[in-house]
Amino acid sequence: GRRGDGDGDGGGWLPASPQELAHHVLHTCYMGTTNSSAATRRRAAAIAAQIGAHHQDMDIDGVTTALLDAFASLHPSRSPPRFEAHGGSAVEDLALQNIQARARMVLAYLQAQLLPWVRAGGGAKDGGGRGGGKGGK
Repeated sequence: GRRGDGDGDGGGWLPASPQELAHHVLHTCYMGTTNSSAATRRRAAAIAAQIGAHHQDMDIDGVTTALLDAFASLHPSRSPPRFEAHGGSAVEDLALQNIQARARMVLAYLQAQLLPWVRAGGGAKDGGGRGGGKGGK
């Protein structure tokens, strides 16, 4: 990047390329599972690199397992739900797909709210974001 020339832009930073701008404002995250292919994971990283996005990669199996464990504690006499590919019913399969989708949504919201703080290296008392509310509610 470079500094602006002061010609009406306040002398601020100007990106040297669209990719440099994207790296500062666009964050992508591949949220895979044990059922995700390595090829899909690689394609996500390649697309992010082409456009210059700040890209991360994570597995969400731990989140979905925690949710299924909570469900199992309410229904201990039932066997765990399974995908149709593993002998489960259409109802079980849809429920599992929805849990994965909702886990991705929650993680995306968490990333959106905290990534600017993380990337700026903010301390624990640095508000870093909007809302200013107290945690836990």
